[in-house]
Amino acid sequence: NWGQHWFEYFPNPPLNVLSLAENVLAHHDKELLQHFVACGVTSQLYAWPLLETLEEWLKLFDNVFSNHPSFLLMAVVAYVTCCRAPLLLCTDKKDFE
Repeated sequence: NWGQHWFEYFPNPPLNVLSLAENVLAHHDKELLQHFVACGVTSQLYAWPLLETLEEWLKLFDNVFSNHPSFLLMAVVAYVTCCRAPLLLCTDKKDFE
């Protein structure tokens, strides 16, 4: 049941899930989110590539499955927040890609 909304837009990214990640980022690092917005970068660019490559996140799976389902979204926002210094230096959308 927790993953049911991931496939509402399949094969496109789950916009509803990405908007949740964006809301979490807005709460924890408004400056970084405002920088993304000013540069025309959406959660489809900074969050979706991380979420769609879950097979590379095997080390996180123990925590993902043993914690609340929101843990995965928190991990994405934590990753983006940890990368905030180089992300804030980007000004062109291609730099973010």
